[in-house]
Amino acid sequence: MPREEILRRARAITPLIISQADAIEAGKDITEDVRQALWDSRLFWIYLPPELGGCGADVTTAIEVMEEIAYADGAAGWTYFCNISATAVAMAFGSEETVDALFRGDEPAVLCGTFAPMGHAVPVDGGYMVSGRQQYASGSANATWAGSGYTVYDTSGAPILDSDGSPQTLGAFLPKAGLHMAGNWDVMGLVGSGSYDYEIPEQFVPMGLTVDSAKLTKPACGPIVYKRGSALFRIGTLELAHIGHSAVMLGIAKRAMAEVVRLLSSKTRPGYAGPVVDNEPFRQQFGMLEANYWAVRERLISFFAGLEADCAAGRTLSEEQYARCIQIALHTHRVTKDIVSSCYEWSGSAGFRNPSVIGRCMRDALVACNHIVNDPIGMQGATSPIIKSWQ
Repeated sequence: MPREEILRRARAITPLIISQADAIEAGKDITEDVRQALWDSRLFWIYLPPELGGCGADVTTAIEVMEEIAYADGAAGWTYFCNISATAVAMAFGSEETVDALFRGDEPAVLCGTFAPMGHAVPVDGGYMVSGRQQYASGSANATWAGSGYTVYDTSGAPILDSDGSPQTLGAFLPKAGLHMAGNWDVMGLVGSGSYDYEIPEQFVPMGLTVDSAKLTKPACGPIVYKRGSALFRIGTLELAHIGHSAVMLGIAKRAMAEVVRLLSSKTRPGYAGPVVDNEPFRQQFGMLEANYWAVRERLISFFAGLEADCAAGRTLSEEQYARCIQIALHTHRVTKDIVSSCYEWSGSAGFRNPSVIGRCMRDALVACNHIVNDPIGMQGATSPIIKSWQ
């Protein structure tokens, strides 16, 4: 699908998401209207190649679409990023049986869920018996299938160990209809993301619907597990998460800037001559905030577009490039959170009187930045190759 058509479809949905943002937060899930609009637009399959019913978008287009939807509502953007990323993982790294079951039927699947090995799997003929409880089914309202993760045990209950002595782990793709959403997403931000825990009643999963989650969740796993789709997926699953997390934060920051300008264009305060937006204290700070937004946005897009080009050319990514995936994602989150915080502070009482768009931006940004992918310790391992590049 042409890039401009993909972007046009995303922009066409933005007004609907904006109009239903309060309902999304109140219901703790994406509304059916928004889900259907995303489904009809084919944007859930933005990463899938056309032969599997997708848009075949490049990384720049995907970032801009995630940003656009997050601009309309942070929780909607978050669920969208989680859905398209989980869907891409099944397509790019799953077996042919997985692709047949999920993407070669009447309608491609949409996925949610994670692969943390929290469940219990026992090998049986042809596959595994699995059960357990998983966390963070972000985008569950949109999904038809879910990813899930397990530690593998023998029939005596002892964990099966890999050759390095670590417990063997497993990822699996399951129909969402066979899972139970716990309905326990009671949080301060990203409220409408439906990121519930989910129970996995004991059931059989065939070998062909499983993946080696130990490989799948390692940094720089792409060359090991990649099977099909865009060359972008050769970078790996963690790096896909960095892209999506950062794109959502760009959208939230952009909305906060738009909202504070709207609010202060008519707001007066003691000591200010006319509307606050026309006074130098605000204008100077906003000018720098806006410059910071464009700087991190350009760096994010240009860097990952470069990685995509390197992968397409068959080049092996360097240790420094993988380190910069972490660096750029963490820096994007820090800068965009500061943008949202500054806009929130300038909003005054409009920021804390519900319903408040800018108040929601603040809460969504704080929760997004607390995700484990964005833990500052990530820079600990990333710094060495970056410093080496300066020596």
